[in-house]
Amino acid sequence: MRIISRTEWGGPLAAPGHFTSGPKTLVIIHHSYRPNRACGVSRIRERADVLSMHRYHLEQGWGGIGYNFLAFQGGNAYEGRGWGRTGAHTVGRNSSSVGICLVIDGTSVVPTQAIIDTVEDIIAQGISLGHISEIHTRAPHDQFQAKDCPGRFVKASSLLGTKGIPTLPDIIRARPTLRLGKGGKNADSDTVAAVRELQRRLKMKPEHQTGYFGPITDVAVREFQKASGLVVDGIVGPMTWAALGA
Repeated sequence: MRIISRTEWGGPLAAPGHFTSGPKTLVIIHHSYRPNRACGVSRIRERADVLSMHRYHLEQGWGGIGYNFLAFQGGNAYEGRGWGRTGAHTVGRNSSSVGICLVIDGTSVVPTQAIIDTVEDIIAQGISLGHISEIHTRAPHDQFQAKDCPGRFVKASSLLGTKGIPTLPDIIRARPTLRLGKGGKNADSDTVAAVRELQRRLKMKPEHQTGYFGPITDVAVREFQKASGLVVDGIVGPMTWAALGA
């Protein structure tokens, strides 16, 4: 996925906001309300919309565009403050979260699959770059402030609805994160059992269900992650456990 940079839409070379470090455990989802752009608008129109938001946020004294990233119905992604910068999108949560805005009116418009996929790709990129924790929560803006944002249709989508991260079963959250080298004869029994369960769910050959996360298991995990549209890193965390149906 390519994210259209600030300089491409006419924004500042340096992003507003303070530098932040470490992965964030919270992703806050917004909608723009206005503008509300349908699928198929030109990139010229999209860029003008992002620049207009930047100017409006400047007028509010927020130092420029407050969202970390924006997504349009056609699937284009735009850099706001980007990675590693404090946003200005949710009072009291800016330094501890990543803010992503869908450029639609979520109170009256259903998000397209393209925009949902784009937001998922942004989050996946954040995880792979270390800016978002693999164990994170997605929340609507109205959870923190008395607003309609991001609208009922966005809240009902897979980004925040029954398929979203906040509703993963507790059993998935409780499973250990596994990676190359875990398990084996010197590991505790719970870890060995978890690796065996992983190998079973990967449908590995019985002789490979050893309870040790070696190179053969690593290859199987990466192949599964690729086939499932996940970040391919060989690390079995909540998202990979969920995709395995654990």
